Amino acid sequence: MAEGSGPKFSLQRLWQSLWRSLRSAATAILQELLALVFRRPCPVCDEDTGVVPCPLCRNDLMAEFDDQHLERRLLQDQFAASTSPIIIPPRHRATAKQPRSPIPRQALGSPVWFWNIYGGHLRKTIHAYKYKPAESLTPWLGDRMVDAWNTLPNHPNSVLLVPVPIHHRRQDKRGFNQAERLAQRLSEKTGYRCLTNGLVRTKATRAQFKLTPKERRANLANAFALGPDLKNLGESARDIPIVIVDDIYTTGTTSQTLARLLEKNGFTVAGILGLSRALNLNRRSRPTPPQ
Repeated sequence: MAEGSGPKFSLQRLWQSLWRSLRSAATAILQELLALVFRRPCPVCDEDTGVVPCPLCRNDLMAEFDDQHLERRLLQDQFAASTSPIIIPPRHRATAKQPRSPIPRQALGSPVWFWNIYGGHLRKTIHAYKYKPAESLTPWLGDRMVDAWNTLPNHPNSVLLVPVPIHHRRQDKRGFNQAERLAQRLSEKTGYRCLTNGLVRTKATRAQFKLTPKERRANLANAFALGPDLKNLGESARDIPIVIVDDIYTTGTTSQTLARLLEKNGFTVAGILGLSRALNLNRRSRPTPPQ
């Protein structure tokens, strides 16, 4: 019988899964009790409810999630099954008979998965997460990404989680890398290995949302490199597919640049998992993702 198979191995995997579930449940209960005792205000709305995010914000977030089912389905169906580049046709000028496509013009090479569409209360929550900053939102937001992952019909049984890196000056100013924190939460909940320093940002770049597609590509040229976690990865782990983790997937320039870098160095990219996915329903009214 091959190593890593058989009843003993299956029982071990079952016990590990059960232990992770029990530990996660105990941690969640402890966090709620501590929140009630120390009365932390909600970082999104500042209500002093003792729970982060507060029940009202959670209700708003989940209501948006329910309302945007069709939009999510459109985008998930478009990207999730991809194994080769998807070329989205160029947009034509919007008219009364032909409204503007909600999908930005771009070429994609890796599947994209996400929890919900960027905007509304989720935009407000992500902004509070990154700019107050409010690391206390990590468990709840990270669990939503776990929900998104668990609902995928087909995904690898084993992956390596690699967060999108930010420049060290921005991280020093903010205090943390939100993609890194979300990837770590995913790792805690799923048991997948998180390579915190898998990728590094080698130069500070301008905010992507202000740039044209050509300027975005030039802005990110030579901006990333393999980090020590991937450089020192053992041979047995190099065949495990990688999932790139980020908070917002906008045009895909950053994530797809990272995917090409990884594939150029011999790694397999299973896909890109984000907390949110920006839509371009109207260029003038589109919410601008924070950087």
